Amino acid sequence: MLNFLKSIMLIFLLTLFACNKNEKNIALQNLPEAEGVALYFYQTRFAHIPDSLDFAYPGARFYTSNDIRLFYRRRLFKPAWTSNLLPTTTADSLIHLLQNARNYGLWPQFYNLEQILKIRNQFQDSLVLYRKLENVCDFEILLSEAVFHFARHLHNGMLPADTLGYERKMIISNSELTSLINLALKNKQFVSTLLGLQPPTQKYRDLLNAYQWFIEHNSLDSLKISIPDPKNDSIRAYQLAREVLVKNGFLIQNNQKNIIGPTLEQQFFFRNDHDSLDAQIEDSLFIQSLRIFQRFNGLNQDGKIGKYTLEALQKSNLEKYWQILLALELLKWENQWPQKYIYVNLPSYKLRFYVNDTIIKEHRVVVGLPANKTPLFTDTMEYFITFPQWNIPPSITFKEIIPKLKRDTAYVLKNNYVVYDRNLKAVNVRDVDWTQVSTSRFEYSFIQEGGNSNSLGTIKFIFPNEHYVYIHDTPSKQYFLRDIRAYSHGCVRLENPWEFAQLLLKSEGRSTFIDTLLEYRKNHMQRHVSLKEPVPVLIRYITVEADNKNNLFFYADVYRYEKNLIASLKKKYASY
Repeated sequence: MLNFLKSIMLIFLLTLFACNKNEKNIALQNLPEAEGVALYFYQTRFAHIPDSLDFAYPGARFYTSNDIRLFYRRRLFKPAWTSNLLPTTTADSLIHLLQNARNYGLWPQFYNLEQILKIRNQFQDSLVLYRKLENVCDFEILLSEAVFHFARHLHNGMLPADTLGYERKMIISNSELTSLINLALKNKQFVSTLLGLQPPTQKYRDLLNAYQWFIEHNSLDSLKISIPDPKNDSIRAYQLAREVLVKNGFLIQNNQKNIIGPTLEQQFFFRNDHDSLDAQIEDSLFIQSLRIFQRFNGLNQDGKIGKYTLEALQKSNLEKYWQILLALELLKWENQWPQKYIYVNLPSYKLRFYVNDTIIKEHRVVVGLPANKTPLFTDTMEYFITFPQWNIPPSITFKEIIPKLKRDTAYVLKNNYVVYDRNLKAVNVRDVDWTQVSTSRFEYSFIQEGGNSNSLGTIKFIFPNEHYVYIHDTPSKQYFLRDIRAYSHGCVRLENPWEFAQLLLKSEGRSTFIDTLLEYRKNHMQRHVSLKEPVPVLIRYITVEADNKNNLFFYADVYRYEKNLIASLKKKYASY
């Protein structure tokens, strides 16, 4: 009953103003009694925002009604984006930011921008107080919806849930975001505060800058130049690969149709015809350009059109665009990065050691086969072992060792294995009928003694985890020379692991212990070395990275995670 009487009073007062003979000259600042009417009008509108506002704003989409209600309640229902019945400079700055949402991997149409601009243009049209107040409320609600929605996209990304198996950061709460926005308005630092919701790490900033350069200098077309296998048609493969390199700025042609060399600047003249230059000069420039292209696609720089180079050459700009958007999305999922940590990005086949957001050292790695994927998770490295034994998992024992043992019992001795029964007594493998052994009747454990031929190599780094995954050396050094380095049973094999061990010791001020470590190596001594400062280990899967010069590095989607994630991202974008 009380709300009904309030509504009747509001209608009466607004009608009174509308019927004033000088209504066209009414201005809120010149009419003190109108200020109370306006505040009551705002309170009525802002305090009763329904969960869905589609009916009031045709074509608009709303996702943050709870945020908006709390936002205005904390403001005591005072407008945030208007003053004296007109948009503020902050509102116009925000509109400009939303118009350029594409620079942050987002699209303006996510934020009802068309409806906001329409209302923004109506502020000068009506001189009737009631119409002005309606305009202010419409503008306030739509712009607040845009602010909260944009803020959540910057902070948490677009996809609603983690699909890659590692813990995501907490979603920013209504209360936290409301407080942050009100404080930013009070301090007149709104745009910078809003953009500050993005991940603060250098890897995200570099990727965002490179993405902005990419969309500025490339047409986001789906054009794909289909290149034949060089084994079947080497001449045609060479010609079309050259076209791709020219199109993407790795090979330059001038107006005289002469190739003038490889470059990473996007200053090129794309030609469909093929020049009859001196073959030796052209081949040399082509190979240089191809090697640069291979570097930026995480491939061996051999200047040859192999399987994975062929795949990379045939990728369209639009495919790359979605790869970058997904990479930005994944970096938004992370909690605050540690001050010091080990980062393994599986598609890049690299381990990086970070201190204060700076790469101190980088190592090549070999990761799990697609059939034995290295899991994605975070844990803490506590120690490493020199010349470790390998306690062989049952899965490998049954799949690989037992079949070979059935054919040749000498296989155990050749590979330095020791077999124990359930009582941990050593077993003579010749005394066992291995043809009768099965998974249901298995009572043995296999251990490989430490040494250079041990499958773990000469050093193993331990970060206890439920996956029984660790980082270790390997006797199979040849795999570090491959394009695609996915060959392990799930653990991460590390190139130059003793250098890495020394780096860990130096990072915690134990350089004097390095001589002792080298003695362990020289004398093949098995030792357990604890870290005084355990280091977080983050194993991730992101197929695009960038450096601080706007260079983008694209990696093959070896585990095929990217296909489903990009499909989910496209579906989310298309839902607006």
